[in-house]
Amino acid sequence: MERSAAETFDLILMELQMPEMDGWEATLRILERDRGAGRLAPIIALTAHAMSHVEKECLALGMESVVVKQFDPAQLSAAVEAAASGRTRESLSGAQLPG
Repeated sequence: MERSAAETFDLILMELQMPEMDGWEATLRILERDRGAGRLAPIIALTAHAMSHVEKECLALGMESVVVKQFDPAQLSAAVEAAASGRTRESLSGAQLPG
């Protein structure tokens, strides 16, 4: 998170489960800070939890899409391309997520 304050990124890949601050909290802080500065890098969530409520929470928070691990490189590439082209809020996990 500190790095995104010091540098400008075109895209952020956000792991949801991290030891000190989870990806949801880090995303909230980044979005709050960057909205005020007039810059918003798309954030793509990376998670091992292939459940629809996780995806819904990520999208509601402001992340662009969710990629479920173990992902095929093509899935990550599709998510990055969608974020770069402005196609946002799409589920690009390639998996049918259970409720």
